[in-house]
Amino acid sequence: MFFANIISLSYVSWKARSLPPLYPLRTFEAAARHLNFTRAAEELSLTQAAVSQQVKSLEEFLDTALFIRHSRRLELTADGQSLLPIVRRAFDDIAAALESLPTARRGRRVSVALAPHCAVAWLTPRLAGFLESNPEIELRLIQRIQDVDYAGEGIDLSVRFGEEHDWPQYETEHFLTAPLTPVCSPGLLADSGSIESPNDLGRFVLLDVPRYGLWRQWTRASGAKLNLRGGTIIDDYNVLLRAAVDGQGVALGIKGLIDEYLDSGRLVQPFDGFHETDLAYFLVYPHESLRRPDVCAFYDWLRAVADPS
Repeated sequence: MFFANIISLSYVSWKARSLPPLYPLRTFEAAARHLNFTRAAEELSLTQAAVSQQVKSLEEFLDTALFIRHSRRLELTADGQSLLPIVRRAFDDIAAALESLPTARRGRRVSVALAPHCAVAWLTPRLAGFLESNPEIELRLIQRIQDVDYAGEGIDLSVRFGEEHDWPQYETEHFLTAPLTPVCSPGLLADSGSIESPNDLGRFVLLDVPRYGLWRQWTRASGAKLNLRGGTIIDDYNVLLRAAVDGQGVALGIKGLIDEYLDSGRLVQPFDGFHETDLAYFLVYPHESLRRPDVCAFYDWLRAVADPS
């Protein structure tokens, strides 16, 4: 009876203030940000039909259209444009209020998905600075080659390797450049004779990660003429570098990630110079992730470490 009275009072208060249910508002915000029901559905782990129905129920509650539905795109109506910043501010205020609760401050966690080679070679040696400055934050790092299910896995932020247009449904920011250079074992280079130009690499097995097409990117940037139909395909960049160390072929080294290999002499550059391509590291995240102060703290730290100037 006690809970029934609470529910009844809450319902009367809700109706008296003429507020719509919270979830359709969240769905509207995602759909308005993407201007696409399908992308909003992916973000919220819903079906496209469920997103459409949630928006329709909100429009019926408000007795106004929020979107103009074209055949392949959405457009906000004037009422939709007026409502969007209000809803965003409301969700920001809710998130900030929840973060300020004592229970929220206990066991605070930021979950980050990382391209494996970035995690091992770049991020891990630098983490001590963040952990010392933010001892109250539990940092959960996940190495991930495949795509990230942010909502389903509870991931707040990711560092992805690829091209800028690879994640159109999320916020994407350039993070680190990734210039490439051919590398191989000293023994392979000594046994091969002289390598005078990039075109000479055609005599070797080319080690590649098909997901990224490193050699395709490098040949386009360097102007080298190579037959890319053969070679050895390896789906993990760390394994690819190990294969190069073992003399199995020539790999493409990413600047900043192969320093220890070059310094130790396990890998060498057949010729000097790196080439920048369309490949880079990007910060990728759902729009709502940066509403959480703890996520913002890690985001700001990443930015500062990547660009200390």
